[in-house]
Amino acid sequence: MMAHYLKKFILITTVVLITGSFFFGVISSSSTARASFLDIIQALVTINPLKVEIIAPKEALLDQTFKIEATVFNSGEEKVSNTQAEIFLPDGLTLVTKKQINKLGVIPPNKDKETKWLVKGEKAGNFFVLISAQGEIKEQVITAEATALITIVDIINPAKTKGPSFVQRVNNWWREVLNFFRTD
Repeated sequence: MMAHYLKKFILITTVVLITGSFFFGVISSSSTARASFLDIIQALVTINPLKVEIIAPKEALLDQTFKIEATVFNSGEEKVSNTQAEIFLPDGLTLVTKKQINKLGVIPPNKDKETKWLVKGEKAGNFFVLISAQGEIKEQVITAEATALITIVDIINPAKTKGPSFVQRVNNWWREVLNFFRTD
């Protein structure tokens, strides 16, 4: 076990020393460029400022229309252009609105835009809805996604939607056990 930690330590130390020597010019050649450690981190780590939040009902009635809203946030310091949001629905949910993709245009820094779709539940059950947002910063495409779970409930036949809950199943089991041992 100790050898494993020693190997990790040696590897990390070697990487740091070699990286540092390139950055600070200890190892130099005509083809080597100097950069600060912060420059390297900024180049390697690109932070996606695009975020998506879904506002949807947890439950909706079978054969009824309901609204799914999405808020697309730009948490960065540059505008996001050509922004659009797209909804993806599983079988059992149908898009009532005509457009699956809604164009949002430009989202300024630290601002958001909202969009919505009308959806209809055509069969009972649990469904995941996916919303994907896409935009551009300096001609680089960025994306963000979010999902929501929606349960479509059949009020005429609720047994189609859900079976008994865990607590109900345990209570039923105990009732059967007690009835088995009952000596009336």
